Amino acid sequence: MGTPSGAPTLYRFAEFEFHAGTGELHAHGRSLPLPEQACRVLMALLGSEGDVVSREELHRLLWPDRAYGDFEGGLNTAVCKLRQVLDDDGAEPRIIGTLPRRGYRLLVPVEKATAGGKSVMPQGERRPTLDPIWVAAGPGAPEQEPPVAQPEEPVSAKPFRSPWRLRLAGGLLLVSLAGGAAWLARGSAPQGTLMHRLTLPLRLLTGRVVRNPLGMEFVKLPAGRFHMGWEDPNSGWMGGSANDKPSHLVVLTQPLLMQTTEVTVGQFQAFVKATNYRTEGEMGAGIRVSRGLRPASAAQGNLPEATVQRLDANWRNPYFEQEAGCPVVGVSWNDAQAFLAWLNEQDPGKGYRLPTEAEWEYACRGGSEDVGLYGPLDDIAWHQGNSGFRTHPVAGRLPNAFGLYDMLGNAREWCEDWYVSGYPAEPSTDPKGPSWGTLRVTRGGAWHLLGFFDSVRPTCRLGYPAATASDDLGFRVVAGP
Repeated sequence: MGTPSGAPTLYRFAEFEFHAGTGELHAHGRSLPLPEQACRVLMALLGSEGDVVSREELHRLLWPDRAYGDFEGGLNTAVCKLRQVLDDDGAEPRIIGTLPRRGYRLLVPVEKATAGGKSVMPQGERRPTLDPIWVAAGPGAPEQEPPVAQPEEPVSAKPFRSPWRLRLAGGLLLVSLAGGAAWLARGSAPQGTLMHRLTLPLRLLTGRVVRNPLGMEFVKLPAGRFHMGWEDPNSGWMGGSANDKPSHLVVLTQPLLMQTTEVTVGQFQAFVKATNYRTEGEMGAGIRVSRGLRPASAAQGNLPEATVQRLDANWRNPYFEQEAGCPVVGVSWNDAQAFLAWLNEQDPGKGYRLPTEAEWEYACRGGSEDVGLYGPLDDIAWHQGNSGFRTHPVAGRLPNAFGLYDMLGNAREWCEDWYVSGYPAEPSTDPKGPSWGTLRVTRGGAWHLLGFFDSVRPTCRLGYPAATASDDLGFRVVAGP
């Protein structure tokens, strides 16, 4: 890898030295292996003098002769490998800053030297600031770049090299810690939830629950079939609402991973901290709130009828107390998409996205054809009767048969699909919903809803504009094709 005469051949940044002529990277007197594409990304960042290197520029640099392929995945892989070598955490970066959907830049000063070791950085040259300055990618973000071929080497997780005895001891220790935490929480958890918490370390150890690098937990849902919707002529409530009809066969041919809980305040906060993202509610519109300034003890009737828009309300301040472990609410469908773009960048190759509403209903039913609740309402959901008019930490009620929590309470959830009233009557395979629309689907119950006939049922579906944000609306993530 040659360099022009007079150009810097040595870059010093943080604890690293990079030799441009040979592509060698050193730290603390030790040589660090750097894959070719990661090396090219580093060269571009070092040469930018702290300015943003756009994804388009990196596209042309890495694959100059290619116009088609998985460019997004390839670039994310190259950046991920570079971060691994630099020991840089994507959630709390110290070296490489990310501008979602735009590009990357260095967050540390860079010293350039010639072959003789003399610094070539002018006295007054601007160094990159040490504080990350990211820009939010909201609804008006530029279109995604054209894809380019995937690089040869996929990102692979580091193997767990501990002896089996150490694994077993660690698992038993985690079980003991979880048991202690469960014992402390026994006063507020329904019967059965404590055992589920107690066995979580064992399920992680055996792979029944999968945890990603950001600490989000997923369970694998098998492929299957079910009758989506609800249509019962013998029902006392008109056999379901018009939105639930007609009941029709749906076949899901692919297994997928679904997050066991809704995305939490803490998980969303990590995204905001890493990107400086501002939600649509924070950009001036505020969010819809159901309780306003009235105390939770006030007689409020059916809370959704009291909904008002408050300009000072947002995901940080939904007008009730919340903890890091509560589901994040006050986020729009567009905000959820920005989170997913960042998540796919931090953990590439997993295909994180929102569930389709067919996947959501299949997951909520837990593999059953029963349209009813999978347990007593107070035990499985935070609703108006037991919530105190606020959200609660996730996984505080009983899970369903698939091991999924809060599907019918705590917070409603965005789905990927466009919304239309009712369904087509024909059977469908892996449905994705309408090809276009003006509203997006929401599913599930919430802390302010009353019961089965007030949206707390697997089949209930509503539609809202993608920019809508309210104090009862969050999302959960799936990973798969």
